[in-house]
Amino acid sequence: MNNGSVKFDKVDVLSVHTNTTQTLINITEDRLRLKLIDYEEVNSARRRYEFPLGVLIALVPTLLTASEFRNVFGLKADTWQALFVIATILSGVAVLWTLWRGRDSCSIDDLVKRIKTPPEQS
Repeated sequence: MNNGSVKFDKVDVLSVHTNTTQTLINITEDRLRLKLIDYEEVNSARRRYEFPLGVLIALVPTLLTASEFRNVFGLKADTWQALFVIATILSGVAVLWTLWRGRDSCSIDDLVKRIKTPPEQS
């Protein structure tokens, strides 16, 4: 040591500044797991609309372009058309439902706030 400095393999460190104050969150493992499961369920709901939206995008043009349905696989044309209409309605409802469920998605900061909240307040 020379004049209050520390020498490390050819590097002279003149001073060390520490800024390591942290907030400590004390939580049980089971409670943390429950919070993380809730977070994952809510945020994954945001992405679940993609499949029904893809189906909806495929079905709508079929119905809008005045497609001519034919008797195939033992089903009459009217039955095929009804199946397409029902599938379109169901996929539209599924898109709306998944978007509705995904409205509660939260950020990492929101998750940390939820973890910090004592059990009797959550």
